[in-house]
Parts: sequence; structure tokens; C-alpha cells
Amino acid sequence: MALSALDRARHMAQRVLISARLHNDKVVTVDLVDAVMSRDANTEQGKANKTTVRRIIRQRAEIERVRVILTRDERYWAIREQLHHMTPDQVAALADSITEGGDDDPRAWDKELVDAIGAYRSNRPTPARLYGCTPVSIRLWKDPAPVVVEEAPAVDPYPALYASLSAADMTSAVYDVTSSRDGVKRHCPPQPGKRMALAVAIKHGDGARVEGTAELFTVDWRGVKNGPRDIVFTYRRRAAVPSVDVEAAREASGLSLGDLVQVSGRKVETDKGWDYVPAWYGHLRDVWVSDGQIVARVDGPEGEPGVPLLSDLRPVQWHMRTVNGGTPERIPTLDALREINNAMTAPGRDGVREMTAAAGSARIVYRDVRGEVWLRPATSAEIAMEQKPESERYAEGDRVIVRGTFYRPETRRTYVLDEYEGTIVNWAAGHFNVRAVKPDEDGVTYGVRPSQVRELRPVPPTVDDVADVPHDLYLSGELRREGVPAERVRGAVKNLRFERAPFYQDAEGAIVVENRRYVPQRPAGTPEPATDPIPREWSEEDVRRARGFAAKWRAETVCAEPPVRREPTDEALAECFARTVRPLDAGLYPLVRQELAGWDARIAAEDARRPENIPAVSPAPLFTALAAYEATNDTV
Repeated sequence: MALSALDRARHMAQRVLISARLHNDKVVTVDLVDAVMSRDANTEQGKANKTTVRRIIRQRAEIERVRVILTRDERYWAIREQLHHMTPDQVAALADSITEGGDDDPRAWDKELVDAIGAYRSNRPTPARLYGCTPVSIRLWKDPAPVVVEEAPAVDPYPALYASLSAADMTSAVYDVTSSRDGVKRHCPPQPGKRMALAVAIKHGDGARVEGTAELFTVDWRGVKNGPRDIVFTYRRRAAVPSVDVEAAREASGLSLGDLVQVSGRKVETDKGWDYVPAWYGHLRDVWVSDGQIVARVDGPEGEPGVPLLSDLRPVQWHMRTVNGGTPERIPTLDALREINNAMTAPGRDGVREMTAAAGSARIVYRDVRGEVWLRPATSAEIAMEQKPESERYAEGDRVIVRGTFYRPETRRTYVLDEYEGTIVNWAAGHFNVRAVKPDEDGVTYGVRPSQVRELRPVPPTVDDVADVPHDLYLSGELRREGVPAERVRGAVKNLRFERAPFYQDAEGAIVVENRRYVPQRPAGTPEPATDPIPREWSEEDVRRARGFAAKWRAETVCAEPPVRREPTDEALAECFARTVRPLDAGLYPLVRQELAGWDARIAAEDARRPENIPAVSPAPLFTALAAYEATNDTV
């Protein structure tokens, strides 16, 4: 079904707003509108009226939180804001460069830019609207292209040119090559100096004409036999690449290797011309310098890594996606905007029953099993919250609330079933098997049903589970407030249960919701909770000495005549080892007891494996007596 003129304009306006949020730092300019409409010129929404599209963009600019710069007056004040945040020296340097460029500089013909610079450098007071303003981060004027002046030599320089191309230092030189045929220019792949010099020498001998110097020269192919005609290649030697501190540039960008980053969409030149590469996100793997620019290797959407500029990367933004009122799932903003865009355009809109969208949020009601989907920007607390893989979010035996759904093909609608409490059985084939806590209708069977992660949430604590003591509020691990009354915490728990928000109570009795923790305070006089001691790492010398003193203890107790039964307490060990040349340090007593326990276990195991016709192992073998003797006379 064909769209009406108003629908075409609405769809095109939405595509422009999405492009502004993804690629243009939330700024809508005339160039952006023209670029998006030119890109979609062959589609139905690309036939929209440009004036209507601009009007709709201006109406939705505030709710979409984007800056609109479409008129000359808006562009003038946007440039004034940028100049207001520049130093006087920077503005003076900008004005001088425009003056030096003359009529060939496009900035000299930019009336808004010239008027803004003139107003900045005048003695007029600064308008009040510029104080506290936040300038846009994109450049609002076009920088001039570098002008290269090619000077023709007065004499034929080919002998010197051939000698310079044959020099040893040309092996590392790289030339940018441009071909011109019938007035049409095309960039060719860069050529290394040695390979290019050899090709020039061979072709020159076949009739080509070479002019210029080693830094800049041309090869005219009009005289070449059995080859292309009327083609001129221009070789321009690249300047030496300055040294760049890659690590400092990466740290300045705020990114680390392994971070999930978003790559802005851009145009690239291919053999068939210019092509548009859409935005994607992936993990940052490496950063290095190429052709004087800092590039990065980012995992591509189809497994093949991309190599964008480091300046084109930004941290991934996040959205929350809720399906049929279940547990919200955090997804990249790029995926959320693509889902919104797909639901608004063909053929994706054919599967949508209802849809509303504004300011990056959307409610989409599908006609298939997806049901109702809510998309909204994630809050700072939701971004800071750790999100584990689906298979690790619940363990066997965890109690959960199940919010199942049912899709009826006859009506093409998804229905939400009544919630019930269940126990996790296991993870299998991309879902959790959950056993119901209450029996089924027959009163005997406890059904086990497969459930998606989005249909589950932990069993929340009740108001009775909140400790009747003041609580301390921790936000992202940092103490923010002390002495929160228990009644206020119970009120928060009651509201969270009503909203069906996911939260739980940890082993310390703290209520945990997103990145907030309400930790109950301990009453005065309550001892600190017992913690496991930090295991100590023993050196080989400590183990050797402890084993010798353990042998001495056995020689004087269980191996003595008659045997003596004593517990190896600290006092008993100190009394036994006091008659040695160098008594054992009391800090090694736990290691002595560990050796004694291992010794008893080995003797018991040997005795258990002993046949009945063989006598028991003697508790005082010779090595025990020898170890006791060495420990007693230990002077090392």
C-alpha cells in the first residue's frame, strides 16, 4: 500500500533524526537532511517533500533531544556559540587563514561565518544568550582543501629523475597515484617507490614521457604502443609520517582494549566508486598508526574485523528492551534504533500492529510471537549494573517468578499468562527448565516447563524479610547515606514488588536493586561476622622444618614407649619443641598440625589396604626417628 505524502514525510523525518543521533552528535543540519534524502531517493519515503520533512523535524526536535540548525539565523548563532568557546588567538588564527585563502577559500564566501567572526572581534558586548551555552561538537563550516602547486621544470629533468628513482632511499618511499583520462580523475592504490620506479623505467623505454622531479612527476601514456592511450598518471611522494604516541591517543579517547565500542557510519572509496558503510559495534582489539592516522581494529558485524579511525569510535550507548512486560534486557542503542527504524519502514512495518515512538523510546506491538516490545534509553544505574550471560543468571535450585506467554495464531496475538513461582531445574537448548512450586490441577504433578530468560525474575523478598534496624545506602559500592529507617526500606520493597521490578536479598540481609544496596546496620556490641582466614603461602623451607618437627612430635607421643595420647595444641607443641637448638616459630604450628593430619590419614589408608595375613604397620618407622633427630639438632 502506497504511503500518503504526510506519512512519507514523517518516515523521512524519523530517519533523519536517527541519523542525527547516531552519526551527527544529535545535530540536524541542512547538509544532513540533503544527504539522507539523497541516499533514500530511490525509496518511497525518499520522495517526501523537503519542506514538510523540515517542518516535522522542527516539531519533534524537543522530544527527540536534538539540535536543529536549518535557517541562516540558527546557523549564525550556532557559529557564535562555537566561537564563544574559542580563545581570542584561535579566532584570530581562523580569520587570518580565511584572509590568506582569498577567493579560493570557501569560508570567505560563508556570510554567517564572516559575520560571526566580525561580531566576535568587535567591541560590542557579548549577548546574554551565549553565557552558559553548550556548543555543538560538529564543524559548521567547510575547511578549504589543500592546494598543491605543480611547477613545470624549465629543462627536461628526466636523467636526474631516473637517478633519484634508482637511489637506495626510494625503497621505503610511498607515492599517491592519480590517473586522468579525458578530464576524469580517479585515485589509484598507493605505490611503493621501488616497484613504481621499475614500472616507470620500463614504460619510459617503450615510449612514455616522464616530467617532473622525484617528489612530484607525471607519466604521459599517449605514446605507449599496444597499451591504453590518452592517460596521464600523477605520482606525488608522501611526506614522512610524524611519530605518534598511540598509547597516549588511546588513553585520551577514554577507550581501553576489549571495550565494546560503536563505529559511526561513513563513506569509503571502492573500485566501483563511493560506498556507504553503516554503523556497527564490536570489541576494540588493537590500535596502531597507518598513513599518519591512528586506526583501530574492531570486531565486525559478520566476523570480519573493521579498521576505522580511532576518532570515529565512541563508547556503546545502551537501551532497555522489555518483551511482554517481562524482565528488561540491556541491548546496544544501535540495535534498538534499528528495530525502531525497521518497524517504521517496509517490509518490517507489515508485521507491526501498533507503534508509538518519541525521544528514542518506542512501544511496538507485533503480529507474531514477539508480542509487545518496549524500548527506552537505559538509566545510569542500569548501565552500571552487571549483566551476566543468560546461562549464568540462575543456578540450579534458585527460586524464580515465571511470567509466561502464549501466542494464538488465529488472532495473531500474544497473551501473558498468570505468574507463578518455580524452581530452576537446569539450562538446556537456550532456555531454563522451571519446575512449579505449587502442584498442577491434579494436585500431584509438578510441571516442568521451558522458559526464556526474559520471562523469569528472582523471587523478591517481602517486607517481613527486612531487618528491623537502620540501613546504610550504598550506590555502586560507595556509601551515600547512613541510618535509613527500616520503614522506608520496607516501603521501597513494597513499591518494587508492586512494579514487579527485579531485586533480591543477599546473604548479608541487604536489599539489592540495580546498583543500590540497603545494608542493615549491626546493633552495638554485635561481633563482626566470621570470615574465612586468608590462606598463607608456605615456602619450601617452612614445609621442610614443619615436617621435621611433626616427626619429633610423633616420636615423643604416639611412637614413644609407652605411647602418649596428646592433642597438638599451641601450648603442647611449644613445650615439646622447647628442647631443640632452634625452636620452631609459633606461626608454623598450623603447618605442623597439617602435616600430622596428613600423616595419620596415610597410615590409616595403608592399614585399610593391608591384607589380613600381614601385620599392621609399625607407628615408629626408622624415617620418623631420623626426621625427629634432624629436627632436634636443626641449627640451619
